[in-house]
Amino acid sequence: MINYACMTLGASITASSLQCPPPADFSSAITPVLDPAQADASYAAADRPLPEGENEDWFVIDLGRERTIHELRIEWYAEGEVGIDFSLEWQQRAGWSVALSETAGDVVACDRDYQRALNQPVTGRYFKFRLRKALGQSRLLIRRFALLGPGTLPKRILMLAPDSYMIDRRILQEARSLLGQGYRVTLLSGFECAEEQHYLVDGVEIHRYAYDWDDERLKKIRSRLPQNERLIRWVNQFFMRVVKHVLPVSPFDAFVIERARQFPSDVVHVHDLPCLKYGVSLSQEWRVPLVFDTHEIYPEQESLSPRQQFQLRRQERRFLPQTQLFVTINEAVADWYHNKYGRRPLVLMNCADQLDAARIDEGRERLRVAANLPDSCRVLLYQGWMSGERNLDTLVRTMAQLPEDTYLVFIGYGAYEPVLRALCDDQPWAARVRFLGRIEPDEILKFTAGADVGIIPYLPIDLNHRLCSPNKFFEYIQVGVPVVAHDLPFFREMAQTHGVVTVGDLSTVEGMGETLNALLAEETRLQGMRHACRKASQTLTWEVEVQKLLEAYRQVVTPDAVDGASDGLDIV
Repeated sequence: MINYACMTLGASITASSLQCPPPADFSSAITPVLDPAQADASYAAADRPLPEGENEDWFVIDLGRERTIHELRIEWYAEGEVGIDFSLEWQQRAGWSVALSETAGDVVACDRDYQRALNQPVTGRYFKFRLRKALGQSRLLIRRFALLGPGTLPKRILMLAPDSYMIDRRILQEARSLLGQGYRVTLLSGFECAEEQHYLVDGVEIHRYAYDWDDERLKKIRSRLPQNERLIRWVNQFFMRVVKHVLPVSPFDAFVIERARQFPSDVVHVHDLPCLKYGVSLSQEWRVPLVFDTHEIYPEQESLSPRQQFQLRRQERRFLPQTQLFVTINEAVADWYHNKYGRRPLVLMNCADQLDAARIDEGRERLRVAANLPDSCRVLLYQGWMSGERNLDTLVRTMAQLPEDTYLVFIGYGAYEPVLRALCDDQPWAARVRFLGRIEPDEILKFTAGADVGIIPYLPIDLNHRLCSPNKFFEYIQVGVPVVAHDLPFFREMAQTHGVVTVGDLSTVEGMGETLNALLAEETRLQGMRHACRKASQTLTWEVEVQKLLEAYRQVVTPDAVDGASDGLDIV
């Protein structure tokens, strides 16, 4: 069993600086590569200039109990060559003793992974790390620090996802499950976020980025130019003209790749097609396995332009054969990929985490209290992203067809919410439609449990919608809420197999009203569907479903899983 303390995974760390203390949450802080102009944005070891012309920082690691340590591993970042001087000490009764020290001048530390055996194995609980570098040289930031005992270092997984708003529940579930198997998981989710963020969720290291619509290569060129506005403007214009026609990697792709390269890993795990090209480039560069989890048939979305669809289909056709593990969301999508490419992906359904009955019962009133609903009313629930292609306008207008004791509650947010609110204006049924906004993913099932019926009004407007199996279906089932959905293949299968769905024609107000009224009028039928949901929730759970992913990882993530290597890849 390996013993290790890792800054980014929440080791108990204290730190001291002669000029200013670290932030209160340093023990779980992540130290991203910071822009020099944002030097105070986050605590960074060895990043405090001292008056004597040196730069020193130190921190103490508490391993919780005595452990035998025989190796030190550091992943650091610097913008060029630096002179470094560091030591690792451990506490004995007589005081601190040096276990390892090293001094080196002009070390190229950019993206460097340092690993060194101690002079001899030592046993202790408290270890002190000191680091110095010459003042005025490039910044030297520690990104990860580990003390290793017997065993091998846990394999590192880098996950890439395009989610710039809310991170998909499926992504976090996979990350947590892999973390629970001893992997170290870093997730880069979203490169066009409103603001840059770096934080931990249940031990998963998460980084989110805000693209500034500049080019990292151009920034480096400008940094070497004299402060001449006319010259800089000419260089900008010339570079952008050239990059379109000559350079194989776009400015945005270069931005993503540069951030991802800060996290060298043993596995690259990509979520959804837009990030697959980056995964291929990194996996070949690092000679590691590539896992591709497609949450949908991405190019087949009606919301994409024909040009975007063409480019995504070309990328899928080109890069899919370079993956070692291919995963998708349901059997229908797996069949489609098998027919198109001759390769059947592993099916990993979007099942929700299992909740015990006590937590479900506890949460039944939360929805009604939060939405200020009458005690005796019937509650229809839609939860998730609100967008124009999800047939939500029909759902809202259907309220005119439903009994006075029936209320509709929306949980979630999206650009289409103002449109839905406007549809309610001046309508006699407007008071029976409630919007609760965003609810934290870890809390949402407690609200879901308060509904009588969960609605999924999606129509087959494209192949992606026709074959969908959305998260909300499994969330409804997990807390015993029957589902009403349009007659799509997945919902028809779930109705036949588990009896948890009523399918109908939800494309019109009349059809949706007829389907809902028929179900609400039959209490015995509703009770039977609730019972079926409780039964299905024992097997349609993440705890059961994830075993397929973990077994696939054991087979695929091996030292010999990838042959060949590449110094780079044309990813356009």
